[in-house]
Amino acid sequence: MALPASHPPKQEKSVVRSVAEQQAKKAASKVGRKILKKAGKVAAKVIKQVALKLVQLTGKLLVSILGGLGVPFLVIIGIILVLALVIMGVSAYSETTGDENIQPHKLSKEVYEYIQKKVDGSVDLNDPLQMAYKVPPAIIAATIQFEMMNGKGDDYKKTVDKMVEALKPEFNYQTFEEWTETKVKTCEYNQCITTSSKKKHKVSKLTDVTAWNGEQTITYKGKVSTWKKSTKETNTKETPSEKDSNTPTSMVTTSTRTKKYSKESETFDIDFTKLDTFLTSIGAEEADKKMVEFMYQFSTKLPLGFADWLDNGSGGAGFSMGNYGFDGTVIPGAGVPPQYMPIYRAAEKRFGVDWYTLAAEHYVETTFSTDHMMVSPVGAEGHFQFMPATWVGWSYDVGGGLVSKSLDITSLKVIKKGNGYGVDGNGDGKADPWNLEDSIFSAANYLSKNGYKKNPRKAIWHYNHEDWYINKILKYSQIFKDGATYVANPGSDIPLATKGSFMRPATGTVTSGFGGRWGKLHAGVDIGLGGRSNVPIVAVADGKVVRSYLSSSYGNCVIIQHNINNTQYQSLYAHMSTRFVSVNQKVKKGTQIGIMGNTGHTTGPHLHFEIHKPAWNFSKSNAINPVLVIPF
Repeated sequence: MALPASHPPKQEKSVVRSVAEQQAKKAASKVGRKILKKAGKVAAKVIKQVALKLVQLTGKLLVSILGGLGVPFLVIIGIILVLALVIMGVSAYSETTGDENIQPHKLSKEVYEYIQKKVDGSVDLNDPLQMAYKVPPAIIAATIQFEMMNGKGDDYKKTVDKMVEALKPEFNYQTFEEWTETKVKTCEYNQCITTSSKKKHKVSKLTDVTAWNGEQTITYKGKVSTWKKSTKETNTKETPSEKDSNTPTSMVTTSTRTKKYSKESETFDIDFTKLDTFLTSIGAEEADKKMVEFMYQFSTKLPLGFADWLDNGSGGAGFSMGNYGFDGTVIPGAGVPPQYMPIYRAAEKRFGVDWYTLAAEHYVETTFSTDHMMVSPVGAEGHFQFMPATWVGWSYDVGGGLVSKSLDITSLKVIKKGNGYGVDGNGDGKADPWNLEDSIFSAANYLSKNGYKKNPRKAIWHYNHEDWYINKILKYSQIFKDGATYVANPGSDIPLATKGSFMRPATGTVTSGFGGRWGKLHAGVDIGLGGRSNVPIVAVADGKVVRSYLSSSYGNCVIIQHNINNTQYQSLYAHMSTRFVSVNQKVKKGTQIGIMGNTGHTTGPHLHFEIHKPAWNFSKSNAINPVLVIPF
């Protein structure tokens, strides 16, 4: 149901947290002593469980409501901190009883030791560089706490194992050739002889790290030193009777120089996709994820930045929005009525809201307009369940989002005056929530004006302020998107299918080939955009999508596995503006999988394409030159 847009309150001072801690500790101590002196050990245990649940429910409520109002997350943290310390003060008694049945210090120690053991096992403890990228035990502990609050923390080892496996760092090393060159000039009897040698050796240096909270990229530059000279003079006696004055002199000059690789630059891009994906996999909603961050910060007093990352539209466990640039034909699947596609696509083009999000709203609100009564108990009406005041403007509200029955809510003049969201989608001079075209266009208008392009999740939140609703819309958006077939229009830039097992992934000029570049392997080929727009990217062969994700380095990236004449290959497509396929989806040779773009680490819009045999790995050791199997 379309709700009114909220207005953010005045910014509060960031000192709230420190003040909250001091005030709440005093209150917690006082309340805890007063209550728990009268309580028995069993009561203390029950109170503690209730307190934990109160912290969870109160925190989730505040995160959801205040976050939606635009209150900074640090301010929300401070508010929750006050409540948490007061509520949890009632459990202070258990810390003084020494009863292990009430105060599970032993269990907590066992959990922490198990977490530490697993985290340590995910890196080389003898390598200081790897140690820096370990998953913080505190974020795992916070997740375990979240699980326990939801009654799922019995098998904590299973959660720890899965979380460490999902979040452990991936390291990529590159081998560089360094050398020491030596020249020796020996002069004797007025004659000089020069010899030279070069001793080469390989060094391995860390170049890329995909960590639990982002991606580290390190570049190195080889530098040849200046020559360093040393001279040694010796006297040689040819016979014992020879006088010193006649002793010949031997002059040896040794010159050395070296080539060594040293760090040139280092960048770290924050990317919580790993953490976000894992938390989603255990059923965490956005408010839950922010509660995990709260518990982490509560225990470590350290900032995390996860909530800000979610608020900036980066979250969603890999859900990819922004596909409204596709200008071909979309054939719907997954139960989307094909007769509605022209309207979805027209609204998509006008307002920049993806067609599959509109389809998901349509399905969730009225089951594609098949519900018998399309009027909700609170008065939302029509195909997309708009409150009348949202449709015409909240200046007309007479209470509860309703408007006077005498008001013509289809009047464009009334809507304009009230700054409403109703749109005339079919050009009949009216905007009617009971007209399907008007409803679809109005829903797109509503999402667009609430920031869909920047943060789809927040825009959907304005439609309904519930996490379950947002997640349901995102779920069906992904289903409808993945279930569709994308067909480029005739005459578009889609590459022609060629004979053989493989075809080109995109049209355009190859701007960079396979091989060494800037001191490291360029493990594929680049195809430039060349001033074009909406250039289709297609699967080079039949196969199955094994990865479809957003990377800070590769940007929007897809990896497809192929079996060609009993030989396995994997093709990789990077930097796309959008992706049209998801994991485990089967594709045919020539199936469009995305649009050429400029996401991730790039120097300009292009497709970066790789072929690996048999499979892609982080070090790209299986990369082969694509021109060996594909006619470019």
